[in-house]
Amino acid sequence: MNKLLCRMSKVFTHPHLMKPFVQNWVQSWPYSLGDGSRAFKPREIFLYVTHDCNAGCAMCDVGQQNLDSVFYRMLGQNDREALPHAAWECLIAELAEFGPKIYLNGVEPLLYPRLLDLVATIKRHGLSLQLVTNGILLERYAADLVRLGTDSVVVSLDGTEQVHDAIRGPGVYQRAMKGVRALLRCREELGRLTRVSTNYCISNLNHAGLGEFAEEMLHRERIDFVNFTHLNYVTESASAAHNRTFADMGRATPVSVAGVSPDRVDVETLYDQIRRLRDQFTDDQIGYSAPLFSSNALRTYYHEPDRVVARSRCLTPWTSATVSAHGDVIIRSRCFEYVAGNVAMQPFLEIWNGEPYRRLRRRLRETGLSPVCLRCCGSLA
Repeated sequence: MNKLLCRMSKVFTHPHLMKPFVQNWVQSWPYSLGDGSRAFKPREIFLYVTHDCNAGCAMCDVGQQNLDSVFYRMLGQNDREALPHAAWECLIAELAEFGPKIYLNGVEPLLYPRLLDLVATIKRHGLSLQLVTNGILLERYAADLVRLGTDSVVVSLDGTEQVHDAIRGPGVYQRAMKGVRALLRCREELGRLTRVSTNYCISNLNHAGLGEFAEEMLHRERIDFVNFTHLNYVTESASAAHNRTFADMGRATPVSVAGVSPDRVDVETLYDQIRRLRDQFTDDQIGYSAPLFSSNALRTYYHEPDRVVARSRCLTPWTSATVSAHGDVIIRSRCFEYVAGNVAMQPFLEIWNGEPYRRLRRRLRETGLSPVCLRCCGSLA
């Protein structure tokens, strides 16, 4: 009850949070109706338009070439052909009928050969668009992304230059920052409202650098917003527990632990960093992927991965969908392997409330979280 009251207080004192709060609340209603298997049309669609990447991120199974990982198997390269551009165009036209927010997430979207054509199509249909990129090619695309009306560009940066390059590869930071500066310059020149922000994925490699990074981004570079994301990960023990009990829902593997070690995060250092940030910056400047604001909550999250730390249910299958480069409609990138359909073979909305999706929703409502859900974004929001 205290958590709910705190969240409602934050919403009512920050009017820009009211709309998403109400949307989330309404979107969750079908969870409690009937057998819970149906859902309203999703308000968010994540599109992974390419399975390629040009960085070697330590916390990413694609970057680490961890071929057996669920993340890699669902989103990385394999023998299947990627969707042709015409199929993406058809999908966007269908989605435009109910107006979800579109996220172009990757794997690295700027590697998609017809990215600007796709952005133009999304905006021509009046859809809100957020593009997430590692920034390596951003300088080349910045002016066109702003000109086409991209609503938000999020650049993945995990620290100041030395820290970031140790995580993602030599020279990546400077290339990404050239892109960030180009975005800021172009939107000023063109008079557009493209929001420029960064996303910082917390791990044992950078948990001591949050404050320094926020100072650099917000005070020196003057970007709009910094988001700190707690590492979404699946341990060996969690995947094994899932496969013993929930194997019929889909196979699970360790995810996002090949190059980082969550149990090596110094919790007191991280807690001190977050406490100082909350004192120094406003909610309009800095956000967090989950409200883990005590040292106990952080210790549970990073050192006791088998314990629930936020919600005891996942509403993702009722609120959003992810489409892979091959057209598969999946739950999220780090979930167990579960494909509800393919947009090259069926209209999206037929998949969304088709039997495979409904079967998954029934099972999740009956059983609650699978062991692999405990450190996923779906159980943290």
